[in-house]
Amino acid sequence: MTVVQGRGLSARLLAVALLASPTACGGSTEQPTPFQPAGALDPELAALGLDIGADELVGDEAASEAEHDALAWPEGSEPQEEGSSPDDLLDTAPLDPNIPDELPAPPPDLGQESGPGFQSLGLLDAPIGAGRTWWSRAYSCARNPLRAACVCRGSLYNCQFPNNQPGRNRYLPPAAIRALRAVTGPKARVEIIEKVGKWGVETDTPIYDGAGHARGRVFGACYSFAGGEVRKDERGHPCVKVNFGQLKVMQVDGSSERRQYVYAFDVTISPSPRPGNAGGSSWIPAASIRESAFQRYDTPPRGSPSFATTEYVVKSASDYGCTQDGYDSTRCLPPWAQLKIRPRSGPLVSEKARDYMLRDGNTLNLAYQTPLLGGAATDTFLVAPSSLAFQRVRSIDPDRRTLLRISLFELNGVRPVRTMIFVFGRVEGRYGWVAAEALKRGRVAASALCAGRSNGAACDLAGTGWITCRDQRIVGAQACTAGQRCVVTSGISQCR
Repeated sequence: MTVVQGRGLSARLLAVALLASPTACGGSTEQPTPFQPAGALDPELAALGLDIGADELVGDEAASEAEHDALAWPEGSEPQEEGSSPDDLLDTAPLDPNIPDELPAPPPDLGQESGPGFQSLGLLDAPIGAGRTWWSRAYSCARNPLRAACVCRGSLYNCQFPNNQPGRNRYLPPAAIRALRAVTGPKARVEIIEKVGKWGVETDTPIYDGAGHARGRVFGACYSFAGGEVRKDERGHPCVKVNFGQLKVMQVDGSSERRQYVYAFDVTISPSPRPGNAGGSSWIPAASIRESAFQRYDTPPRGSPSFATTEYVVKSASDYGCTQDGYDSTRCLPPWAQLKIRPRSGPLVSEKARDYMLRDGNTLNLAYQTPLLGGAATDTFLVAPSSLAFQRVRSIDPDRRTLLRISLFELNGVRPVRTMIFVFGRVEGRYGWVAAEALKRGRVAASALCAGRSNGAACDLAGTGWITCRDQRIVGAQACTAGQRCVVTSGISQCR
């Protein structure tokens, strides 16, 4: 058998698999390039069983070991307890003296979609070699009112947040900006961004997933900077981290009105969907932010009408051989899901493939951008069996690729051991990236539990949790923690 050289790293990884396969040794096997010619479906895509066309384009992070070594790999996210993913890469560069303490009000039309066109964007640097890789292709970001140093990598759908504050992915309050002016050194900057860089919210602020399903109440300590030190500040209300530019208008369970919500991340949620893992990310009412300096920027990913005709749903705990209440991403996901998404990634940060698949608490994060560009979530959804539909955008334009392959590494590793593919699409009207391995072909399933029910949340028959029905189908589910029962209070089903 002959294996023809293809994509470098990924080609060699696939060649190993082909050599181990008894069906591969019948003649010459050519490894496809990232830009697929008609009829040459990528083997890794074919193995996913997602009905991806041979005319669709997939790009690789690096085309060779030399290019892999030459990449300017971003610094890792800040050290955290295992399992508490910060949802982004932390930019700890020194503060730009031109950045104001308080951001100006956004333009009134900032959040308006203008179709799939990107006429205002230009290529910033030429592709390396024959354009085989996606990391080497950089474009300017659209909707960039702050004139931030913002780029899209490999695709006009894969962009940084257009935010020039330190931390980039998160939105910092004026107190954090003022504190950053007074310190030097990355360690001090990290502590300020992580602790002082929170916004005060009202007591008993609720938090909802992207379909408007209640997840509980948010909690979080507040901090201030005084005398050159970061100190815990008892204010009588929580403080939370907020992603920049994430604004969503939706009607949540128990409400008859559509309101604005902003995306809080790495917050403590109570009651916790899983004891010992109370951290999470989801939507809180924009009106709950106590500080007047908070501006409601809205920079969602650009969308596209070019959807695949195949129907998909997000994999649930049962697809990994686990129950909803017994799901554990370290035990239920395949072993390779514990691999790292960045070289030289140590034990004090998660940075694992599993962060982009079904997470503890039966949730899925829809990512604004792929991991090494930030990996920040733009939405979060509760996942029950065959409950969450995913609409995949077809990848047919080299500048708007929707299939991007990244490398995975062992703990502290410097050489890739396998790859994973991210796909771009839409969930509940929101566009973003998910790991292809988190999807399967299928339709949202109808359920006898929802028969005759109106849309909204309701306690399940056993009273051990609640379900959310829409059009006679289960679109959300949450199990109560030990010792709690599902009760209906003021028309809202919740665990107490």
